[in-house]
Amino acid sequence: ELLRDGFNTFFDGSIPTYARCFVEQDYPPPECLLSCREPPFAYTSAADVAAWLVAELGGAPADAAREAARFLARLTDTEPFVSALNRREAIFERQPGSSEISAHRICAFLSVYMLVPYVLVAFLLLAYAFALVAAAAGSLFPLLLLVCQVFASVTTGDEMRDEENDNSEL
Repeated sequence: ELLRDGFNTFFDGSIPTYARCFVEQDYPPPECLLSCREPPFAYTSAADVAAWLVAELGGAPADAAREAARFLARLTDTEPFVSALNRREAIFERQPGSSEISAHRICAFLSVYMLVPYVLVAFLLLAYAFALVAAAAGSLFPLLLLVCQVFASVTTGDEMRDEENDNSEL
């Protein structure tokens, strides 16, 4: 009895609570659920979600993301993204195919909404670039036609003068 009381006071009586989390059941109790914003997941910003997506791809895309972060470090703070990418890659190396990776995938999927503003801005910039190219092409085409007409008239005018000179000599 003394041992049990000492054990319960040492762990503050939380063992039954945590033991209920590991019992297989259809719906776990609310105290067993973890938030995606808290550790060990820590999806608190768009950089965390983007880092997980890049870590999922791994290899060359991860290296390219690091290079891009190093290049963009002059413009903005990329350290949170690089550290999140390193943490996410360590999870893949440490526990390939584990339930922790599945939990990270679920949290990343649920946190994709953080990327929406960046995707919208990228889409708007891409649409603007296409519109700019179309406008440039639309304004350069008449200029190209004008240059071609000038050259056509110059070469045609020279040929007509040559024919007139040949006819006058006869």
